[in-house]
Amino acid sequence: MLTALAIGALSWCIAVFLKIALSKTAVYRMLSDAGRWGCATWGAISGVFELGFFLITAALLASPNSLTGGAWAGLGAAIAELAYLLAMGIWYPDDDQEARIAAWQRGARRSAWVRNIFLVERSSASLIHIGTRMLATLALISHTIWPLLIALASFTLVDGVATYGVKAKWNWFNPILCRAFYKFVFLCGLMNFLAVAALSLSALPGLA
Repeated sequence: MLTALAIGALSWCIAVFLKIALSKTAVYRMLSDAGRWGCATWGAISGVFELGFFLITAALLASPNSLTGGAWAGLGAAIAELAYLLAMGIWYPDDDQEARIAAWQRGARRSAWVRNIFLVERSSASLIHIGTRMLATLALISHTIWPLLIALASFTLVDGVATYGVKAKWNWFNPILCRAFYKFVFLCGLMNFLAVAALSLSALPGLA
């Protein structure tokens, strides 16, 4: 369990460090300015980094070697991301923090999704982390590509839409937009788990 948690956290940290470095280059600016397809491409790159470094680390350490271990690795990535976001919020607070708080208050009065946006965002992101790592683990131990492709598609969709929203300056505290986006993320997370169940039963019965 602890090894899988550490692998998930470590591989996420390496991937995010490289994504941050790449986001400061002309490549990211070109993709983010290229509309939906450019943002989708960035989502795919994000998935390649996160899943790629997870698979490399898992293969080198021969862990995780079960779906349960893959779930723990996904939780490790989710914990690492939470720690990163909290640290960034403390060390680099938003310049327009008062405006963001005011926008959140307006949305929170109208929607429980906005009112609980931190819980909503973290729980939906954690589902993505756990589901994609389970799929990547399934691909590794069953020697099939389909689970990995589904995980990569999930990253492409979720990170691609999020990137497009940031570029388009979406108001994430707008109740309609907030509800629609996070329902979409939850749906992608659910589809990952359904894919894990279906593919594991067909490829390796009793794998988990």
